[in-house]
Amino acid sequence: MKKENRPRRMRKAAVALLVIAAMTAMAGLALFGCQPQVAPAVAESAASEPELAETGLANFLTNDSGVLADTHFNEVYVNEGNRGCNSCHPDLWSVIKDVSPMPHLMTAKPGYGQSTAIRDCIECHTSAVPLAGPKLGDLLHSAHYSNETFVNEQAGNCWSCHALDNDDNIVLWDDYKYTDQLGGYYNSAQPNVQKWLMGRQQPANSMVGVTSLADFDIDVTLSQPVSDEEDMFVANNYEVPDLSTDTWTLKVTGVVNEREFTMDELKALPVTERVVTQSCLAQGIDGVQIGNIPVKGVLVKDIVEACGGLKDDVVSLRPESADGWCSSPFGESTYADFVLEQNAMIAYEYWGHDLTADQGYPATYVLPGVGGGFWNKWVTELNFSSEVPAMFGRGMLMPAVQAQGKGVYSGWFTPNKDGLEYKVGEPIEMNGWAYVWKHEGHDIKQIAFSADYGVNWIYVDVPDDYDGDQWVYFDATWTPQEAGTYILHSKAIDEGGTEQPQNASVILTVTE
Repeated sequence: MKKENRPRRMRKAAVALLVIAAMTAMAGLALFGCQPQVAPAVAESAASEPELAETGLANFLTNDSGVLADTHFNEVYVNEGNRGCNSCHPDLWSVIKDVSPMPHLMTAKPGYGQSTAIRDCIECHTSAVPLAGPKLGDLLHSAHYSNETFVNEQAGNCWSCHALDNDDNIVLWDDYKYTDQLGGYYNSAQPNVQKWLMGRQQPANSMVGVTSLADFDIDVTLSQPVSDEEDMFVANNYEVPDLSTDTWTLKVTGVVNEREFTMDELKALPVTERVVTQSCLAQGIDGVQIGNIPVKGVLVKDIVEACGGLKDDVVSLRPESADGWCSSPFGESTYADFVLEQNAMIAYEYWGHDLTADQGYPATYVLPGVGGGFWNKWVTELNFSSEVPAMFGRGMLMPAVQAQGKGVYSGWFTPNKDGLEYKVGEPIEMNGWAYVWKHEGHDIKQIAFSADYGVNWIYVDVPDDYDGDQWVYFDATWTPQEAGTYILHSKAIDEGGTEQPQNASVILTVTE
């Protein structure tokens, strides 16, 4: 019987800090999900229900080993239970508020049974792109240190949120805790380091009692299911326009016969139905702002054909939307041949129903294979021109972004949070996803898994006949043979060999 998934030690809930208001001015467009076979939100795992913490507030002075092994070292020197965003906010979604007068996040909770973490916000809010919203750094520090609860009741300080890595850089605790530096050693997953640590009578084979498992006997199957609509992230960046199919038209320029289509005229063209993945443009590793959608509409290339083809000098396409999103500096044009090759669509249905207002009613420009910021809701114009795209390259990734591996990522759905507890000898059912943006024809090639900080990887090949415009969903089973604390990692790899820049990770506990 499946029990409710909760952390081994219930993260201590705190008063919502005013700072969290800044965290959701993210610049992703709406994320939507879908049907045929529905991706399960949480796998059938026998994760045990934890005991509630005695106190409701994290306090840095009340040492707590958190989700790590209960050792003197972890309690006093690591203090994991009082560090990181979720030590005070078990689910950031419940305390997030907008700094903008208009609502940005339109869904009541994160999808797939997940909780919200800093990585769901920071991909946008550390960006230098003007429309990515305010940068978090100064805002978070100012609001925390001016908050009486954080300063006086929780003894909050720099190390509540940060860590000092082994190169003396101040980094986010929520990233640092998954690395092999936790506990103070470089490359603590290396055999010679483990031998030294075991010789010093450290628990397991690390300073913090994490069992580094080189032989990770995991059984993995892959599929491309669609998402349940209720699991899909929806966001608006500008005010939702009030449109009607009675007055809506789609203007097309840069074609031989420029014209405007009414909705009835659009629907009279050849109809296309397919399943595609939409990922928030700021989707982070291990995030939930992603999903597979069944869409129905008309291919852009069929619209172009109905207009007599493109003019001879056309190299790009710039959509326009009723809310003005694509008129902004962020709405740079994209290469027309890429748009046509990717089978861009004007969609008027998701999941077999008309679009809702927040989904872009009555029509949304769908561009498979790229971030959702290019899926322009409330589309009203398709403007082809001789303008050469300036901001983005052919594959929609700036060279600097591509070099960092952005747009190549994976995440865990189950286990859905750190600290879940399982039993020795009992199979652990796990699932998650991987996805790669299209850039220079790249598709996802492999998903890899590790239980020793990436010293050893289990590589799972993605079938050649999989649709590169959809995510790859993994279902995995692992039967632990020894009790201990484990950190599991996943990563996606594209056909060009580009790997995601940071592992997707989760911490779990196995007991006798």
